[in-house]
Amino acid sequence: MHPKRWEKILEHIKSQYTVLEHHPPEPVEGTEAVLKESIVVQGQQGKTRFERFTRVPVKEDPLDTSHSADWIFSELAITSYVKGYRWNEKSGSWDEFNVKDIFFKT
Repeated sequence: MHPKRWEKILEHIKSQYTVLEHHPPEPVEGTEAVLKESIVVQGQQGKTRFERFTRVPVKEDPLDTSHSADWIFSELAITSYVKGYRWNEKSGSWDEFNVKDIFFKT
């Protein structure tokens, strides 16, 4: 998902729902060059959480790959995806759902 598309989606979410939490992009522990941004909102169907994962692919991997600080990342080749979860009161956990039904209507 393109960053500008995500900005538009965030604007829509914030204007239509009550925002309970919004965490800016943070590194995902145990991964290389992956950031996670999350927002939790309250709507008519209850609590919903959206998580956007963004990966900056490696453009050049040095011969010694044990030192990821030496890798060169491509800022132009950013890839990202969004996952959606609804709070299940009965189980007390988040159930994943397909966000394409919400954000990618044709």
